[in-house]
Amino acid sequence: PALKYSFSQKIVRAIFAGIIIALSVFLAKTLGAFWGGIMSIFPAAFLSTLIIVHWHYNTDFLFKTCKTLPLGSLIFVTFIFTAQYTFPGFGALWGTILAYIASVATLLVILKITHKIKSQFPASLGNDPIPSGH
Repeated sequence: PALKYSFSQKIVRAIFAGIIIALSVFLAKTLGAFWGGIMSIFPAAFLSTLIIVHWHYNTDFLFKTCKTLPLGSLIFVTFIFTAQYTFPGFGALWGTILAYIASVATLLVILKITHKIKSQFPASLGNDPIPSGH
């Protein structure tokens, strides 16, 4: 079954994520484009998500989720790397679409590889971080 969030939960999460993103933008303006890029990846993309996961579930679920972050980060890196080359040549709209396609392709490759590893070595990657019933 799908998770149900109350209106107040959605508002609090949106405000919290917005604060993290605003802080990242502030640091980008203050520290420069390089650090702005670094700040946009970790704090904006991951920190708010990790804290919300911890609030809603528990520490054990958070750790299981964190086990997938290294592989999931490859998708962000793919998007950023692809956007760096597609935005100048194709503009923001088509650059975003092409970077998104590259990210989905990366996701599919990662899923295929992890599925193959799990079938050969079931204990190597652990259990799926999404608990049944959620």
